[in-house]
Amino acid sequence: FEIGLFLFLIRKNIFWITLFFIIASGSAFLFLRYTPQVFESKIILQINNDNEASKILNVQNINESQHDISKSIELLRAKVFFNRVLYTLPLHITYFAEGTFRGNEHYKASAYSAEVEVKSPSIYGVRIYLFFDNKEVGEITYITAGKSKSCKFRSGVWTNTPEIDLKITPTNFSEISSQQDAVKENRLYFVVNNIEELANQYFARLNVILKNGAANTIEISFQDNNAAKTTDIVNAMAYQFKEYDLEKQ
Repeated sequence: FEIGLFLFLIRKNIFWITLFFIIASGSAFLFLRYTPQVFESKIILQINNDNEASKILNVQNINESQHDISKSIELLRAKVFFNRVLYTLPLHITYFAEGTFRGNEHYKASAYSAEVEVKSPSIYGVRIYLFFDNKEVGEITYITAGKSKSCKFRSGVWTNTPEIDLKITPTNFSEISSQQDAVKENRLYFVVNNIEELANQYFARLNVILKNGAANTIEISFQDNNAAKTTDIVNAMAYQFKEYDLEKQ
């Protein structure tokens, strides 16, 4: 190793070396700044199905216990059961603020609420943008069937369109104003969801595994860009599993 030759090569290629570090650092910054964070919540269930006959006879049926936990895992992995869970959560309407590079979901934290009655399934999954002129009046815009549509609305009053009837009610107008008046305006919009389609979208983020066979424990985990939503979904999975077990009994 010749230090002189090494320094010579560095000086000769200093432009490319500097450019490489600038591009690498810039790429890392952009990735960390604009890639949505992914959160994960986990919950552990212990399956304890006591067989009173086995207790009286002092017989332990290991195969029966394994069969019960296998059935429980298959139930928790079933799309039908997952649909049931999502129906219990406030996911029929999801609220967003659209930034310059990415949008943020306002799960249980929206500054306004929307009530809807769907007339046409074409409105499912469509971004419905809204802008408040003031606390009482605003305008919605959306695109369906390749056509852009808009109409005025009054806060707390039902507005009728060919695809949907809706009622918009601001709950924190000062927050809405700050977002609309920002230097880089965050456009507000919401999406009306078809729960079956939403379940298909979310199902890949759900994971159900046998945690410990000896202890009869199952781990349920779910990933999403919103931390509160991941917590609610795994908790709802556990609660609905308990409710289903009670219904079966």
